Amino acid sequence: MIKFFRNIRQQLLSQNRFSKYLLYAIGEIVLVVVGILIALQVNNWNEQRKRHKLKDVYKRALIEDLEKDVNQLKIDIDTTIWDIENCKAIGDKISKNEFDIDSLIKLYRNDFHFFIYVERNFNRNTIEALLSTGNIDLFKDSIYDDLMRFNNLQKEVVSAIETELGFYTNYLTQSDLPQIDEVSMIRGENLDKIWSFIDKDKFVLGFNSVLNSKSIVNKFNLDNRKRLLKETESLLEILSNDE
Repeated sequence: MIKFFRNIRQQLLSQNRFSKYLLYAIGEIVLVVVGILIALQVNNWNEQRKRHKLKDVYKRALIEDLEKDVNQLKIDIDTTIWDIENCKAIGDKISKNEFDIDSLIKLYRNDFHFFIYVERNFNRNTIEALLSTGNIDLFKDSIYDDLMRFNNLQKEVVSAIETELGFYTNYLTQSDLPQIDEVSMIRGENLDKIWSFIDKDKFVLGFNSVLNSKSIVNKFNLDNRKRLLKETESLLEILSNDE
């Protein structure tokens, strides 16, 4: 093709047909410009296709992360509700006039659960990769804003969890309560002997503080998890409907 155009150009020059040569030259320039524009358009189309493909990879990964978080949050919410109800049931028993200290000790040893069972981490690998690489810009503005708000909310909830669990741990440390039977390394009659030496007045005060503290922390965590679950499900729906 290049040889063909070169032959035409040489022929026009040899015939001193300058006006036609000028028109030919302009036409050749136009063809070159059109070719460049087409090449740029094709390159732009390829880049857009690559970006769209990369966005789909991130979107699928985000959806997978969010689905895992939804399942975990539902488990955490159910577990926390059970723990709140269990603490309330213990409080109701203690509130009865006929309930004595020995019965309280027995209840504590067998029915109370020290620990707050809660997942502190979420599936954040994909959103953190988007932020660190700048690829979060692959998403349209509205979804970009949703992702940024969601990222801030997740970090806020994680921070709140850590704070509240620290608050509860301090109560446990200050209470000097013995470990419940479930986690004690000592079993049988010797464990009963150990319990016979405890200061019952201190035990009652300590247990009351821990029970109240655990109930407060659980209710706080429950509210946070319900809020995060709602936002997670909302973002999941938005991403699932995004083209």
